[in-house]
Amino acid sequence: MKFGNLALVITCSASICVSQVTSIRIPLAGDVNRVTFDSSKVSPDDVRRWMQLSPNVGNYNEYLIPDNLDMCFADDARYQGCVAGRPGEEYRVNFHNAQLNIERIRRRISELEPSRYPAGLFEIVSYVRKIQSFGLWRDEQMFSFLKTEDTSALETPFEELDPKSICGPVLKSIRNAKNRSGASHLARFEWSNCVTDAEMKRVGPYPQKAWQDFLAANFIRERVIREKIEE
Repeated sequence: MKFGNLALVITCSASICVSQVTSIRIPLAGDVNRVTFDSSKVSPDDVRRWMQLSPNVGNYNEYLIPDNLDMCFADDARYQGCVAGRPGEEYRVNFHNAQLNIERIRRRISELEPSRYPAGLFEIVSYVRKIQSFGLWRDEQMFSFLKTEDTSALETPFEELDPKSICGPVLKSIRNAKNRSGASHLARFEWSNCVTDAEMKRVGPYPQKAWQDFLAANFIRERVIREKIEE
């Protein structure tokens, strides 16, 4: 039987149903993460929430790549002016939208409370929270710099990460930039890439084994496939 994007197969023996094999599909920008599980053991709603932590999904839902200040969601009425800039047009941050993106990260960190997840996901939830906490710091410092032009915002340490020692040449280039546009460009790209690379080396790779162990323990399978999503 099919119900929207949820397919249900019931296996019975001696008139007693013993399992309910269910599949859900999570869109991934052209591909689909197909997830199969036994809904007699775990609920579809829980599986959908857990799968947001999947390494297959995390690059598309901002869990493993946090929101940046420039993101604009045209389908969200709170965002303003979601149109691409013209070639050669000077970049100007939309502080209203930037603040909404910072709030998205704060809300996600609050939702990623380990007690809301099974114990088997503790390592993954903690890992994603670290990435989100860094993303919040990065965007807040960038927001402050773009608003005040004070480079001290970009020099503020984050835990063991010290931008002044790690990204010194980039900070010097920002301070010596000929104009605000040049300084903004260097901060948004060179400084952001520098601190992000340093933080990801510190955090390390995604805990793949912990994720696979959790899936196996809960009889969940996922597979990325190219599939047209039914309307």
